[in-house]
Amino acid sequence: MNNEVKQVLFGSLMGDGCLPKESKGVNIRFSEKHSFKQKDYLLWKKNIFEREFIFGKTSYEEDKKIIGIRSHVDKRLTRIRMVFYPNGKKIVTQSILNQLNSLGLAAWYCDDGTYQYQSRYCRIYTYNFNYRDHLLIQKYFKERYKIDCQICIDARKKLYIHMDAKNTKRFLKLVKPIFKKYRIPRCVWYKLGHSYKGNKERMDLAREKHRESNYRLYQQLKNRERKRLYYQKNRERILKQRKIYSQKSEIKKRIKWYMKGYGKRYRIKNRDKINEYKRGWRKRRRLEA
Repeated sequence: MNNEVKQVLFGSLMGDGCLPKESKGVNIRFSEKHSFKQKDYLLWKKNIFEREFIFGKTSYEEDKKIIGIRSHVDKRLTRIRMVFYPNGKKIVTQSILNQLNSLGLAAWYCDDGTYQYQSRYCRIYTYNFNYRDHLLIQKYFKERYKIDCQICIDARKKLYIHMDAKNTKRFLKLVKPIFKKYRIPRCVWYKLGHSYKGNKERMDLAREKHRESNYRLYQQLKNRERKRLYYQKNRERILKQRKIYSQKSEIKKRIKWYMKGYGKRYRIKNRDKINEYKRGWRKRRRLEA
């Protein structure tokens, strides 16, 4: 296989591309979808893939604003699927990472990467991989490119790769020449952040938002300090008024009703933590007995 095609294919499979298993037939086909905003980027991929594979017509989902490409079945894709999906689920191995070069990284970053303009860091949302795969990715960046990245978890308990501002600068310096050399469409150049002059307006807007958020935070801290000083000065009077207010029958009922609901919400939110504590408590009781 042509090396350029291979790198874009492997980078896509690390990102949004997939080799789905079909009920009919033995051989596998490649498919990938993006939003209309990244149409040029997906067609750029398709032009590269067509050097080795045959693709059908580009599909459009007008209601969801999604564009997709899909190849014909191919024996080579079947063999590649055995590497990426050995047990039916996508994984990362050291051999896959060793075959990735800067072009494969650029394709992967364009698929799953994002750049945060205010803090100047980038992330790769590797939601499809487990913790063991993330350790391999972390080791790969450290040993091959001397890029220190962190494995983080979001609110949905999904893992992703995070690079601080210093390592983001190294990473963008690595992939930026690839954007120019292989003429990656401009619709994804916003992911280059501060390293691309065309993102100056985005950087200025992010700087302005950062100033506004800092001013709001300053005002909040100022108000909080003012309230604290007022409480210290009038503590006895405030406590006395609070006690008189809480003794009213109507207020007692409201407090009782709220605390009852609060306990229920707390148990639902921390169910796993509470059950784990109960299991540990029962175990300690058995050991003591």
